[in-house]
Amino acid sequence: MAAGSTVTPVIDLAKAFSHKPHRLEFEIHETDGEKRMEVTGHTGERHGYLYRVLVAEPGVDMVQHPTSVFPAEIEMLTTRDLPLQFLEELPI
Repeated sequence: MAAGSTVTPVIDLAKAFSHKPHRLEFEIHETDGEKRMEVTGHTGERHGYLYRVLVAEPGVDMVQHPTSVFPAEIEMLTTRDLPLQFLEELPI
């Protein structure tokens, strides 16, 4: 993965992003002080792929995305090229 790529630790969000949507709908749920994000819809129409980014040093390899609309640490940018592990194909 190239430096400057957008990544997320939220698997449902990564799956939705893989379809290259123009619009994404989500809800934030809080239970007992723990926040959980749920993707409720998106406009993506492309076949997608899910990868795990092999991060060695999170504080060095990633920074908060400067224009993200999501809570902190949901949408990050890679600061250098990182290896990937293929997980699955995601048909539309």
